[in-house]
Amino acid sequence: MKSSLLKRSLIAGAVVATSVAAYIPMINAASADVITAAGSDTTENVMGSILSQLNTDANPTYNVPVYNSNNFSLPGDSFCPDIVFPRTLGATPLPTATAPAIATPNGSGAGRNALRDYVTSTKRYSGGVEVLNTDPGYPTATPVTGCVDIARSSSFSSGSPAATKGQYYAFALDAVSWASPSSKAPATLSLANLKKIYDCTYTDWSQVGGTAGPIQRYLPQSSSGTRSYFITDLLGLSSTATFPAVGDNCPAALAVDKNGDPFEENRGDKIPTADLEKAIFPYSAGQWAFQANNSANPSIDQRKSSTGTVTQIKGIDNHVGDSQLWNSSAVVLNSIDGRYQLNDAGWQTVDPTVAAGGYPVIEGNTTKASGKAYNTVDYPGVRLVYNVLHTDSPSYTTARGLVGFNNIDGGAKSQLCSGAFKTTISAFGFSPLTSTVNQTSNLAGATCRRYLA
Repeated sequence: MKSSLLKRSLIAGAVVATSVAAYIPMINAASADVITAAGSDTTENVMGSILSQLNTDANPTYNVPVYNSNNFSLPGDSFCPDIVFPRTLGATPLPTATAPAIATPNGSGAGRNALRDYVTSTKRYSGGVEVLNTDPGYPTATPVTGCVDIARSSSFSSGSPAATKGQYYAFALDAVSWASPSSKAPATLSLANLKKIYDCTYTDWSQVGGTAGPIQRYLPQSSSGTRSYFITDLLGLSSTATFPAVGDNCPAALAVDKNGDPFEENRGDKIPTADLEKAIFPYSAGQWAFQANNSANPSIDQRKSSTGTVTQIKGIDNHVGDSQLWNSSAVVLNSIDGRYQLNDAGWQTVDPTVAAGGYPVIEGNTTKASGKAYNTVDYPGVRLVYNVLHTDSPSYTTARGLVGFNNIDGGAKSQLCSGAFKTTISAFGFSPLTSTVNQTSNLAGATCRRYLA
């Protein structure tokens, strides 16, 4: 049973106050083991809140933001010198990274790559200057292997950040569906019709149950985990699939926004005005719910276009199994407290006025946990979201103590994987996992799951 009061109490108060992209502890961290997370935009806010609550003098935590109007500074420790990730927003030209910093990781893939590249780097720095391996001071200079310790990721990628050494700690459920600001779009699409829009079989809303009008396909930028998941687990294609123009009525899928910048996931406010009646794009259901529940705060609610049109998250009706038992939307309005939430187990108990039926957003509807093909789960689009670690990282043990667990019978669990942040996870729009034991990804009975790259 889900408690409405428990789930919602933090949204209007403390959680929103900590929903800033990063937490900067005001301490001297030079002798501490600094733990830094970077990557996915989808989980940036929820992990910012969780990491801020885990921050200590011994292990200060930093959450590198995807969108940042100021340079983001990180204090050094034994595994990384002081570095500055450059701002990603503001007047052009944007600054370049100052070594040993790299470009600010934007997306799940970029976060995992940053973790990989730092861990395997042989560079060392002293006083902000690289020390060459031929220099006698090289052995005592500070390495860069621990400049990113946790990769935020909204998708799983085999072999990333390193085969046999990458560990994905799933901590919550999300769902990916399609969104559109168009008044001509239907309320739901079948999975088959969604695929046919993206392969240009259908190019007009009237062909899929809507009102006549052309469709413009959009996709997030290339490092986005939501993009990768949408292409592989909803469209059933290779993650490297391209979406070129097909004929006069189907222009190429766009991955740039109204400002000419890479189109970011979960940003309905970045659709060009000319495409408001045309656009279709992926959206995280958890992010949509969080933004909708905080619509009074324009810095959080990114669903709205420049004209005030609200981007609606739409449903997918897969008709697999008993279609009468599966709601076609991953997001529902809780009529008791008037807030949106994922349509996860316990909804009927909270709101008995909802027709009897199943709950789409459950672990058994993820392809990762169920082992089923993307088109055979009862409800498509449900996914796990992860914190990714690299076992060769010098801060691996510390990072695992914050966001992971030891996957053995009775293994030690972090606070995050012990259920301590259920309320925070729910308040940010996601669904917490249970502590149900299984014999592969959860031997310890954690509220997380471990999957190996």
